[in-house]
This record gives sequence, C-alpha cells and structure tokens, in this order.
Amino acid sequence: MPFHRAGGDREGTARAALEADGVFTDEIEAALLAGEIDITVHCLKDTPTHDTPGLVLAAFRPRGDLRDALVHRDPHMILDGLPEGARIGTAAVRRQAYLRRLRPDVQVVPLRGPADERLAALDSGAVDGLILGASGLDRLGLAHRTSQAFALGLNVAVHPGGGWARRRRTRPPSRRSPTRCARSSVPDAAT
Repeated sequence: MPFHRAGGDREGTARAALEADGVFTDEIEAALLAGEIDITVHCLKDTPTHDTPGLVLAAFRPRGDLRDALVHRDPHMILDGLPEGARIGTAAVRRQAYLRRLRPDVQVVPLRGPADERLAALDSGAVDGLILGASGLDRLGLAHRTSQAFALGLNVAVHPGGGWARRRRTRPPSRRSPTRCARSSVPDAAT
C-alpha cells in the first residue's frame, strides 16, 4: 500500500513542521498499528527518534552510498560547471547550506517529494539540477542519472543516511520467537 502524501509530500507543509519527529512516518505507522498494513520500510533518517509503543524496528539493510549527488540533464555536468544563476532543486537545509557555500551564485529552489517527481521537475526544465542522495538513486535503479557524486568531505552526511529499516507490530509474548538476524530478500530497488 503506497503512501503518497506522507510527511514532506503534504501540500503546504511548512519547513518547521518537517523538522518534527516522525513527520515522515506518523501516517504510515498509524496504518501499521491499525492492522491496515503488516510491515513498513523507512529510510533511517526519517524514522522517529523515539520508540512507538506497539512497534519495533525489525530488520536493517546495510547502509548505502552516503554521498550526495548532482543530477543534471547533461550526464557529465559537475557543480563547478553549472552556469551562473543555475536553479538547483533541494529542500534539505544542509544541502542548501553547502550549495550556498560552494556556489553562492546558484539559485536554490525548495523542492521536495518523491524522487520521480523531483526528476520530472528537472526533465521539464523547472530546475536546472537536483541534489539527491546517491544511495536513494542507486536503490531506485537510477544511479545512471548521477552527473557528479560529491566527496564525503564536501558536505556533512546525514547520520543514518543511506540505510533503511523495516518496522512491524510487536508480537504478544506467546507468539514471540527467538531474535534472529537475517539478510533481507527485498531487492534494493524495491525501497
């Protein structure tokens, strides 16, 4: 069951509201607790910092590429090669900060939402480039859209960036099995 309007995808969501704990997961977790869905998959950077009663983080995938990536229609474009005044889409405050430090002449366009919608904005010419997480592009099978992956020292990576976790309802004590660690069978592209 896809959730298309969770967290930052809600129309008119204020920036301050996006900094609230759980803003990207509250709607999904409510459906999980209500039994409407059986399992969720979250990007670790979006998971709440508190435990939700009745839910448990049950499985983790290895972290992916922690770098940010410039996505441009020209697959060979690099940040230094962008024309003056180029419009770069990102809503992440940390990405805006390093863009303004490295290229104070570019226009930062606040752009959030699913990667496919942001890529459509690029493809339609609404922006000249995007800054996205390299791990997300890779897991979506879109790593080929990267025109430049930034060195890790260039920016501050999100602490849990590049990873994801599954969340499920806790089981009653009578149904619990010993804790087991196993590799996920869900392909990376499915996340």
